Amino acid sequence: MKILAIETSGESGGIALAQEGRLLDQNSTLAGRTQSRDLMPCIDRTLRSQGWAPGDLELVAVGRGPGSHNGVRVAITTAKVIAYGLKIPLVAIDSMDARAHGIDTPTDTHLIAVVDARRKNLFVAHFHTSATPGAPPLRKSENRVLSQYDFVESLRATEHPVYLVGDGIGCCQEALLELPHISLISRDKDSPTPESVLRLALDAYCYESWDERSGHQVARDNDIHSVMPIYLLRTEAEERADTTQLLPSSNKTES
Repeated sequence: MKILAIETSGESGGIALAQEGRLLDQNSTLAGRTQSRDLMPCIDRTLRSQGWAPGDLELVAVGRGPGSHNGVRVAITTAKVIAYGLKIPLVAIDSMDARAHGIDTPTDTHLIAVVDARRKNLFVAHFHTSATPGAPPLRKSENRVLSQYDFVESLRATEHPVYLVGDGIGCCQEALLELPHISLISRDKDSPTPESVLRLALDAYCYESWDERSGHQVARDNDIHSVMPIYLLRTEAEERADTTQLLPSSNKTES
């Protein structure tokens, strides 16, 4: 099976290609501000580098957020267009799971994916690494939105070792460094990788079994349009628009 995976929910993003479960190529050079412009050309170049035509694809995998609103929107739209046009299955993976996947931590320990949600908020998901080396971490919570303060205080109240991964670390790193039981995973792991999305999508597609707290979706045939992004929060622009609509009109009616 030939698979294309797309993941652009983080500050950096990219795509991956695999055949029969073997990773063939991964490009993770797409910058956040230019993903909408560069994603399709990147897909085209990477397919051609493997001698593939778009019609050779048999499955599309995509990270559906939460993360960058623009990045998630671009990825989901592109993946749906490709899957619908080629009439192939689409597997959408919770990007928090992708962040936690493949992280080098001790077995049988706590792992939290934490992502900058802007305006002093964080997207947070709690995992527990398996006691079996190499096995994917297990979900222990749904995706949540916490203030930076509440997140740090929740960690301060725990005593067991906790590993953190994601770009949200940088939002409160000074406070986190004061907690001796907290370990911060290298900043080069801030964004989920296309390969992680690919691996999780292949498992979801083959076994159609995952923790209900993970927001994965497997869509076939006419179900493609049911795949939606995971946003969790509205954008500042949306909230400003609502505020503007609530303001009294400056136009006065002459009596």
